[in-house]
Amino acid sequence: MDWSLKTDQLAFTHLEGNHSGSNVGNVLVRTFDRYNLRRKLGWATADNAPNNFTGIRTTAIDINSTPGLTEKWEPAQRYIRCMEHAVDLSARHFVETISPSTRKVVKKIRTAFKNANMNLEDEGLDLNAINKSLASIDDTGDDEDDDEDDPDEVATLLSFADSVGKALALVKQICASPQARAFFKKSCQQNDVPTLQLLLWIRTRWASMYSFLDRMLTVRKAINHFVQLADDSDEVPTLRRKSYSDFRLGKQDWNKLELMHEVLKEPASAKQTFSSSQEPTVFRTVPVLEFLQETWENMADLPRFYEVEEALRKGLANLEKWYRKVTDVDAYFICLVLDPNIKTAYTEEKWKPEFHEAGMERLGEVFDSYYITPTPSESTISQKATAVVPDKSNGQYGYSWIRNAVRAHVDAEHTQASPCDELKRYLESPLEKVEDVIGYWGKHSGPSHYPTLARLARDYLAIQGSATPSERAFSSGGLTGVALRNRLTVEAFEALQLLKSAYRNGHIDAGSEAEKHLETLWDCTDGHSDLL
Repeated sequence: MDWSLKTDQLAFTHLEGNHSGSNVGNVLVRTFDRYNLRRKLGWATADNAPNNFTGIRTTAIDINSTPGLTEKWEPAQRYIRCMEHAVDLSARHFVETISPSTRKVVKKIRTAFKNANMNLEDEGLDLNAINKSLASIDDTGDDEDDDEDDPDEVATLLSFADSVGKALALVKQICASPQARAFFKKSCQQNDVPTLQLLLWIRTRWASMYSFLDRMLTVRKAINHFVQLADDSDEVPTLRRKSYSDFRLGKQDWNKLELMHEVLKEPASAKQTFSSSQEPTVFRTVPVLEFLQETWENMADLPRFYEVEEALRKGLANLEKWYRKVTDVDAYFICLVLDPNIKTAYTEEKWKPEFHEAGMERLGEVFDSYYITPTPSESTISQKATAVVPDKSNGQYGYSWIRNAVRAHVDAEHTQASPCDELKRYLESPLEKVEDVIGYWGKHSGPSHYPTLARLARDYLAIQGSATPSERAFSSGGLTGVALRNRLTVEAFEALQLLKSAYRNGHIDAGSEAEKHLETLWDCTDGHSDLL
């Protein structure tokens, strides 16, 4: 039996109509039926948009109506939230509090006018122009509904937002001009800093603000040099109604950016722990969230982070929401226990006793549902019924005789053992230093080891803790660029995505396919190379 994690793409389906949960569920069910997977469903990993969970619940209703299905598929326990997305949402709450998006600014302006009971017509303002401007603003919402913001937070963080705003505006101006980019490249070379392009903040891209700040701080000397000289240089076009010196970042500005960078480094690092598709990641969820939470709480209590304390509290409140949703699902605790490096050591140390005991109780219930009463192996029965001929196997007289007797005894003990003995034996054994957790369970899946726990591991450790591996299918490779996508039919686009996945996952090898093609051509020409 092969004990290694594998990833396959089964569909890349165009969703007709709106992205409602029912439409998502219908696509999932059709895909499962295409591959006859109704009775083989495990867990669903998706980002945290509400329509995804609705789609999973819709899927469950259809799947659970399958005739002859003995065990119901429970969506609340089978829904694994993408932790990269959850961590990013918490970081986004921190960022949005410091540097609100246009949508939030507009909402605050409207609220301020409403609270002040201002009569705009009396002020002689052009209401049509104002309404037109407000209506044209892109209202891009979060995946989850935002809480109402405290209007005082904008005033509290105004100077901090100015620093971020200047940095964002400066990078946007440089990136928009080829001449400015060329001059900035010279600034990097003259100041002995890495020659790197500046990064824009893409609000919908995970950890984008951290990447933006990280790049800014890396080339800080070059940015200061650029701002100081760009306005007087003939190599850089003059800005309209402004100058590059308007975006000069002083020492206090840089200190604020460094502070923000330090805070965002934590979720950016945490996010990376969930992105692997080659090894288990779900077991990391609870410890990583708890460590991030404690780190941010410590930051919020330090005087050095006073200016961003309110933003940190916003991020922590959002993080706590995801943590509560995670701890309601059994898979996270079970995956933690199934890591022989950890077992229950972490929860016994970090959790309150009642929470640890609740997790252990649920683990026992799941273990019992996986338990299969063992029977003596057929090989042992045949060995008992056959006369044993004395031999000198392994250089020792009677070696096979002794081995068969021991094996029979082990099988008998295993058959008569209580189901709880296996779980108890695993939990009470010393922690082990294991690099390949999946390989560990492959080696310990035999009847004399942990057969029931190995069956659990085969199901639970295959759960993906992030939706990133499946999302990479859309963005990877050059065959599906925007220009080409717009000219492809839906069917052709899906076929290309599945083909890319087949190559990426090793089902198709370009070298082998080319070799087979050449061999066919060679056979057709009877070995005459001059005909090729």
